[in-house]
Amino acid sequence: MNNELMEYMESYLAHLKACVLWFHAAHHVTKGPGFLSDHESLYGEIYPKLDDHFDELIEKSIALSGEESIACPAKLSLFSSHFLNEKYKSPVNLRSHEIIEIGIEVVANLINSVSDIYKVFEDAGMLTLGLDDALSSQAGEYEKYLYFLGQRFKS
Repeated sequence: MNNELMEYMESYLAHLKACVLWFHAAHHVTKGPGFLSDHESLYGEIYPKLDDHFDELIEKSIALSGEESIACPAKLSLFSSHFLNEKYKSPVNLRSHEIIEIGIEVVANLINSVSDIYKVFEDAGMLTLGLDDALSSQAGEYEKYLYFLGQRFKS
């Protein structure tokens, strides 16, 4: 994996980690009539799965590049904070409906990001079968989350 691909992957991983943090916070601060289902079955389902996806892609990135620097917590935290501070409004002190609305935006952006990283690796001829499988299956999960959040938003 060349430096340019590493930078794309680092950016994607930072975005994914920001999504983990955002949904974990949504899990903690959800409220209202749908509290229990949102807390357990919606946000409580999403953030651990996103964290698993993050873990899987860090390990694949190290395997494909031989570089452990992609797992640097300081660098990932710095990049993730960009997404959290500039792209996504915090779920703290928001009403349930507002949290869901922003959650839809977060997942839609993640779907676009996974599509972008897939294309970058494919165009570079570096999309291995394992990376293809991981990114494709993760994208399928994100589309499911978009459906769940969208249906919850309609209530």
